Amino acid sequence: MLKISDLHVNYGRREIVHGVTMSVAEGETVGLVAPNGAGKTTVLRAISGLASSSGELVYNGASLTGLDAWDRTRLGIRYVGERDALFPTLSVKENVRIAWRGVGVSKSNDIERTLADVGLAEKVNDRAGDLSGGQQRLLTLAMVSAGPPGLLLLDEPFAGVMPEVRKVITRYVRHLLNNKKQLATILIDHDLANVWEIADRIVVMGLGCVVGEVSTSDGGPEILTEMF
Repeated sequence: MLKISDLHVNYGRREIVHGVTMSVAEGETVGLVAPNGAGKTTVLRAISGLASSSGELVYNGASLTGLDAWDRTRLGIRYVGERDALFPTLSVKENVRIAWRGVGVSKSNDIERTLADVGLAEKVNDRAGDLSGGQQRLLTLAMVSAGPPGLLLLDEPFAGVMPEVRKVITRYVRHLLNNKKQLATILIDHDLANVWEIADRIVVMGLGCVVGEVSTSDGGPEILTEMF
């Protein structure tokens, strides 16, 4: 599905990512964990086309070189960042309709079903800007869930949300993984136990580089603390 070879990312003169090499297979969920400032968000932004990079990014056998973020979205690469990219003055339903139309999906019944799945059935006509932070994160997940299975990049999807919303997000992510068997996912989260529970494999980064990886079938999340 995705192969990353010798990825480098610079912000100005400072190199943030130093030769990252990793992969995620079709249907696999990979957790990407690291100390703060190690470059894990930068890796996801490079994959999605939001950060310029050098090295090789190959998605479904084709190079992503030269493709901007919109081109990559249309290929099936969806990025959910720490800040939700919404149209605050439009309704919840309109936000999803616009996002889905951009990738060639426009079935109204499916939109309403998806909003029900993320717990926003009663909010379809509310303005997106009037939602709570947790509800906006749920709306973002609904917006990126359309179309055939591709690559889902989840950058701290649980950050800053209430525990009850965290449960809904976790349930919906699992729903996507269970219903889109070919969906590949890279997940970043500071809660190592949560990442371990969701992921098939964990890639550990140091400062800008990969320092190891482990299968979640090999034990428990305490293994990760030994790798930092």
